Amino acid sequence: MTKPRIAVTALLAMATVALVTACGGSGASDATTASGTSSANDPTPTSEPTDDAGRAAISMAGTDPRIVLHNRDEGPDMAVGGRLVYRPDGRCLLVEGGDEEIPTAIPIWPTGVEPVRKGGKRGVEVPSFGSIVEGDTIEAGGEFWDADDPRVAGLDLPEECRASGGFIVFNEDSFGPFTPDG
Repeated sequence: MTKPRIAVTALLAMATVALVTACGGSGASDATTASGTSSANDPTPTSEPTDDAGRAAISMAGTDPRIVLHNRDEGPDMAVGGRLVYRPDGRCLLVEGGDEEIPTAIPIWPTGVEPVRKGGKRGVEVPSFGSIVEGDTIEAGGEFWDADDPRVAGLDLPEECRASGGFIVFNEDSFGPFTPDG
């Protein structure tokens, strides 16, 4: 690619971010893998549909584990969580709630979270928090989405990664001992 073409591509990318931001999105719909991450991850996300205002863009990152990401700036602030489990048949992570009221769900992480492998376990690296690996308990702010929620329409997840409990959407900067606002 020649330098003028790179400059035009960069300008188009900046214009797209400005447009998404002006329409209410965060502009942060890409996922990258930081250097030093010890895993066989594919850092190239696959974009999925957004709502009419361009919010809640959903993407996927990694290959083992593969994770689902969102670009929401804010969301409902209820306490959500459970135990992180790894499904080797789908190479994905799920969150087990432990009872019928809180079923197993597919986690949707905030942009910036990266898939990792540490000590032979799969999990994620959460900025400003640290690693969460299979077997760990997660406590954060967020909400649940139904399995047929239109915000995840077209998400290309293997059948082995589907969960009857739908999705658990984690808010950015809300991990750890969590107390909901309000």
